[in-house]
Amino acid sequence: MSFSGDLHHFLSLNISPNNASISKIKTAFKRAALLYHPDKNSDPRANEKFLRAKEAYDHLMSAFGASNESRKSPRKSPSPLVRKQVPIVVHVDATLEEILTGTTKQVTVCRMAALGRLEDITLPFVIRPGSQAGKRTYHHMQGHRGFAGLDHGDVIFVLRILKHNKFRRIGHTSNLRTTIEIDFADTLRSADIELEVPILAGPPLVVMIDGPIYGDHTVQRISGQGLPLSDNVNMRGDLIVRINVKYPSHLTPEKRKKLGESLIGQC
Repeated sequence: MSFSGDLHHFLSLNISPNNASISKIKTAFKRAALLYHPDKNSDPRANEKFLRAKEAYDHLMSAFGASNESRKSPRKSPSPLVRKQVPIVVHVDATLEEILTGTTKQVTVCRMAALGRLEDITLPFVIRPGSQAGKRTYHHMQGHRGFAGLDHGDVIFVLRILKHNKFRRIGHTSNLRTTIEIDFADTLRSADIELEVPILAGPPLVVMIDGPIYGDHTVQRISGQGLPLSDNVNMRGDLIVRINVKYPSHLTPEKRKKLGESLIGQC
């Protein structure tokens, strides 16, 4: 195969078309990159020489590859491993309220651009309702600019869920857990006990539970007040409410008498 029409590409890499080979093209480009890459050479003319060498390298590698393929058998060969710049990994914070409703965040990252410059780029991070911590979104080829045979790098967003002051997600489920306190005197009622339970969005729910409450850490389950299911956002998990009893630190004689009367009434 003749490469006479590509003479200027060979000259850019300072090699002869008469005995050129893939290995010689790679060696010549590596040598040019070490000499002229903007990270290695601050001369303004060096960048132009580097870009010419890169263009020549890409063109000749493609041409030699096509020439070699035409002489090969039709047997399918494995795809070459794509080499990329290192990715930019950014952890993006979200609240439980944002996990409940879903949201889109515009995230600005800094990447290396042409000529070794740094530039900011803003990319979207879509958080679906019910998303799990660690969820990843890839923006391919949007990271650091490639050079010396490397493709442009990727930008990877990783979801990080912030700690809430009232609610906690239970493992990798869509259920939430919260804790409320009630006075010890309220646990002695034989009738229904009315509780105000906070929820993630909206005013507290009024929940009736059967009294009396014996012991600490009683658990009440409220259906449909957790987070959306990741595979069906129209359904939600449950809210698990743990009821802690708040015991008095000291009692006045009058309160002690009333407490005794209440306990006798329970017997």
